[in-house]
Amino acid sequence: MNRSNFLKLSILGGLSGCSGVNIFDGQNYKNNKKTGFNVTPNVSICTLKELVGLGFRIFRVSFADGAIFDKNNTKNINENAWGKLVKIINFVIENDSTIVIDPHTYIGFSNKYTTHPRDKFWFDADIQNNFRCLWRSIFIRLSNFLPINARNSVWVDFLNEPVHFRGGDKNLSWQFLAKSIAYDCHEFSEGIQIVLQPARLVDSSGKYMSWRDSILSFKWVDDMRVIPSWHMYYPMELSHFGVFDTVHANKNIVFPFTDSDGFVWSDNTIKFFLKDIVSFFIDSFGNSPYIGEFGASVFSGKYGDLYLSALVRAFSILNLDWTFHSFRENAIWSPEGAGKENWSACKISQSRRIDILKGVS
Repeated sequence: MNRSNFLKLSILGGLSGCSGVNIFDGQNYKNNKKTGFNVTPNVSICTLKELVGLGFRIFRVSFADGAIFDKNNTKNINENAWGKLVKIINFVIENDSTIVIDPHTYIGFSNKYTTHPRDKFWFDADIQNNFRCLWRSIFIRLSNFLPINARNSVWVDFLNEPVHFRGGDKNLSWQFLAKSIAYDCHEFSEGIQIVLQPARLVDSSGKYMSWRDSILSFKWVDDMRVIPSWHMYYPMELSHFGVFDTVHANKNIVFPFTDSDGFVWSDNTIKFFLKDIVSFFIDSFGNSPYIGEFGASVFSGKYGDLYLSALVRAFSILNLDWTFHSFRENAIWSPEGAGKENWSACKISQSRRIDILKGVS
């Protein structure tokens, strides 16, 4: 079913199997809904305090720079990065907040920020086994120092934006590996929240499946509670590397926009498109999804802000947790604007985009 037909069915009354929960009636509202930012492990405590003061309560720590899984020794945790992580964890516990641990990439990936379907990682059992062992080590460390009542403040996102081919050895697929890591987390650090991103799948003809079909085709871990997660970049995409260039895709955009199927995306169509996917997860697993990254680059100007406003409104109506990509560490995405060489560690410019993300604009 293409996106246009799917959306028409959604607006007319929902899909069978996805209609058991009325998302819009407020009965499933999560009073602890969290919003926040992607940050690097180098984020200062001062900056985190500012963001908490603005009402943001969730921070996704992306270890692309200063990788937590040491790339010089495939079986070691980077102790310097671990020390930074512990400081952030202590902060979020003390401030009634949440941390999402995201290793980003590992040995066998050609890019340190995201994955590609031709990466060696997807074809090498030893690399994948080391990756699982390192996660197991992280779980053991977390369980050793986290108080039991604080564990639900820590979420673990196993891998940033998995994108790979279907077929081949099923034991090397992301679906198989993610389930194995989830069981390790359950065994060694029960209480910590599992965040699971589906792989962007390629169909038998070699074309990328839609992100909706990738999400719903993924074999989710159905015997334990997981938080399903995906990313939303313009135009309504799951992930970028090997799919499209995120930066260029977010330049000079117009919103509402028309996709390659001729469908017009607007405030209402985004809301109704997401509604059935959110209902699917609540019905199936009891958890609402978490949007790990979303954004439009600063180069997209007012139209990017219109798109962000539409997303924030939809997320709010559907009561989704989210983290914007990113805060100060990347000028292209920063809500404070582009081209600034020296960020002040303790000064936030109250830009319109910050107000959009706060839900006041």
